[in-house]
Amino acid sequence: MTRCRSYFRAGVKLASVLALAGLFRSLPAYSGNQIAIMSGESLDLSTDYYVANCASLLLNIDGVDLLEGPPGVRLSFRNELVYARAQRCTVAVPGTITVLTAPVVSQKIGGQLVYRVRLSTEEGPKIITRTMWVTVYPK
Repeated sequence: MTRCRSYFRAGVKLASVLALAGLFRSLPAYSGNQIAIMSGESLDLSTDYYVANCASLLLNIDGVDLLEGPPGVRLSFRNELVYARAQRCTVAVPGTITVLTAPVVSQKIGGQLVYRVRLSTEEGPKIITRTMWVTVYPK
């Protein structure tokens, strides 16, 4: 029992030293979400809605804010009926689809894209924030 404790303590000390030395690095927020898009194209990024028991609580989509992204990238949204697949709803509900439009480029550009979707719901205002890595390729 004491041998396990001493190994555990040694491991904690080593982890602390490495963390203080800056050798532990966290993965970037976009590690699993990478988007590749061609110059001048548009791409549906996300579907957003707000439901409870498959009934929509969404009153209005207030907008999409681009907080950070590669130069020239634009975001817009379109309102339409969407399926709340995560909640396994079989009936379409009011929602929005966020659309990414890439600029016309002559060489590859990329960067972290951070945006948020602002919704008005019966429960009050809601903000959904997303982060991903976007690379725009020339045609």
